[in-house]
Amino acid sequence: MPKETNKQSKSSNTTKKKTTKSSTTKITKPKVPLKINTSKLKVGMTVKNYKELCELLKQDFIQGGNARKAQLKEFECYFDWEKSGQKFIITDIYDTPLEKDDKRKFGNNSIYAHCIEVILLQYLSKQDGFTSTLTKKNWWELLGITNHNYGKTSEKDLIKLDQTVTSFEVRNFYQRCNKRLEQILFSALNNLKSRKLIIYEPETVIVEYDNHGNEISSIATDDEKKLILQTERYVLHTEMGYEKMFQVFVSGRQKEYYEKVNELLLDQFGWDHCYKQLKIIYTPEDIKEALPETEIYLQKQLLNENVVTCINENAQSYYDKCIENIIKKYLEMKKIIGVSYLHSQWRMIKMYGKSLIHI
Repeated sequence: MPKETNKQSKSSNTTKKKTTKSSTTKITKPKVPLKINTSKLKVGMTVKNYKELCELLKQDFIQGGNARKAQLKEFECYFDWEKSGQKFIITDIYDTPLEKDDKRKFGNNSIYAHCIEVILLQYLSKQDGFTSTLTKKNWWELLGITNHNYGKTSEKDLIKLDQTVTSFEVRNFYQRCNKRLEQILFSALNNLKSRKLIIYEPETVIVEYDNHGNEISSIATDDEKKLILQTERYVLHTEMGYEKMFQVFVSGRQKEYYEKVNELLLDQFGWDHCYKQLKIIYTPEDIKEALPETEIYLQKQLLNENVVTCINENAQSYYDKCIENIIKKYLEMKKIIGVSYLHSQWRMIKMYGKSLIHI
């Protein structure tokens, strides 16, 4: 009998130990994203290095490794930048912080790109020959991404339309839009290129005038492109003190920049000015063959988006009705049972709900 008792006491001790162990189990809560104060940053600002960036943001300086990478990922939720050596050039500061892996930073290019593919194929299928060349802005307008007014209204006239808008906001708007429009256009071009329907290449056009004032345009050779590049770099870096073209645009000095470049090109080489254009090369037969298939694919995508939107709207409507019914029933019970009882029940529900969250 004593042995039996001893066994029972051991088993009861084991039970106690198990109970104690389960009661002291720690629950790991999901990490809350850091709140980063970006008030000391400005779009177009150049930060000397990572250490200085941390000081401006009042964040810990991390020596390196995965911890620093994770911190920079956190920063990406609040602002965007371009690197130039050790320097950080701030290109955008988000009004609302992005969640990690949020695709808003890049936008949804897919549906826009497919629309552009269809319009571009339709346009090319009606052209003579096998090449088509336009400036980037002309391609935007042709494809319906922008209208003929885009970028042609002066900054002063735009500010007159709304006195609350600043020059910086106008410039920042165009900088953001141009970046987005480029992403959409080249997403479409790269997709068509991967299907072996087109190839595209940028060209530099040199414009000069003869003794009679007649305009002469020519495609720049590699040697001429090198001279243009050297001139542009000299103006950007030596004369204006910037690292990247983005800083010229955001500071509102693009007119000054191009005037200085053109002045040097005229003085040194006799060229009035130069500009960039985009040349598309294609096979007409393949374009005409691919067009119907691309149109059908686009229609499917548009239908899918409409269905998804409809489902989301129905789900939201159902949710709203459920909430409405709960409130209605609560008010009915309030009249019958009384406020104090309902409040006590509500407190129990809240407590029970919290316990469920931590299970």
